[in-house]
Amino acid sequence: MSVLVQKVVGRRFGRYFFPFAGGVAFSQNTYAWTPRIVREEGMVRLVLGLGTRAVDQIEPDYPRMVPLSHPTLRPEVEPARVRKYSQKLVDVINLESRRLETISYMDLFGETSYPDLYYVVSIYQDEYLSSPMYKGESISLQNSVITFDNFLTKTSFVPLMKKVLRKLEAAYGHPVDVEFAWDDDKLYILQCRSLAVGEKVGRVVLPKDIPSEDILFINDKGVFNGVVRDIEYIVYVDPKAYAQLSDYVEKMRIGRVVGKANRVMEGKRYALLGPTRWGTSDINQGVKVGYEDINHTLILGEIAFREDGWTPEVSYGTHFFNDLVEANILPLAIYPDQPETIFKESFLLDAPNHLPSLLPDFADYQALVHII
Repeated sequence: MSVLVQKVVGRRFGRYFFPFAGGVAFSQNTYAWTPRIVREEGMVRLVLGLGTRAVDQIEPDYPRMVPLSHPTLRPEVEPARVRKYSQKLVDVINLESRRLETISYMDLFGETSYPDLYYVVSIYQDEYLSSPMYKGESISLQNSVITFDNFLTKTSFVPLMKKVLRKLEAAYGHPVDVEFAWDDDKLYILQCRSLAVGEKVGRVVLPKDIPSEDILFINDKGVFNGVVRDIEYIVYVDPKAYAQLSDYVEKMRIGRVVGKANRVMEGKRYALLGPTRWGTSDINQGVKVGYEDINHTLILGEIAFREDGWTPEVSYGTHFFNDLVEANILPLAIYPDQPETIFKESFLLDAPNHLPSLLPDFADYQALVHII
């Protein structure tokens, strides 16, 4: 057994010690939610303070997910959602108690004089987000959101991290993941190791000459590299039947049925397929669920049928972006009305439905929710 003693990167602010930022960087981006993102340029999970909150999934907090090819791009678009899916807590070392502590960033900055808020936060006001215009600008913590927008656009972090990741991957001859810290305009590499690539990043070879009757669906848009084997169950929320529901309460109840089905599926290998946007706050666009209602699935599929001459926009699971990354849940979209697309809707609707036997309390919903 060996013991590695490593100096902690950071500076002292009052009674607390922490670096400006820390996190994990990957030389290959395995979760590119839009075709604009270049997977080979990598991704970073970035947090204020010690990087422990980026290394481990800590709900309900969220690191900033940074595709290095497009560092300002994020899965959330609306400012309110950016605010919701942002970091709220910071891991620091309390030098007085000599302990690792977790503290609200508002409490931390309210107690200490911190010089780098310009790089850390954006201002949320009148339902808009804007970055500070200049250093030293007076910032109301109550209206602030940790975004790192100025840090990502006005420092050397992004080009330097891309360069480091390229060199490390070339030296290893393999994709890598790196734990890092950034402080006082310096990048510190704390750890580097081969990325557990498996089939998710590596080349996926599709089987050839599959009989058409054995294909449930195909998709050629927003494709993620991955292989999911040995699916035992499909939970299918019929998008057409769901769209026919006019009662808000009934649509909300479908979310409850999905959540119950997800708990029944714990320990089983299942795929969840349903209307266009899982987790949306607009209940007419998709089923309103939380991460705890979908967390046991291996595949989160959104089916976009053409409606009144147009095809609705899918979310690719962005409502649960950080959670899907952590849990290796594969998001996908299916466009049944696209030319040359195969989608065996009849199989999903006509196969024996096990909802009444598995969830007898929700048997009345078997026309909408199918467990196959």
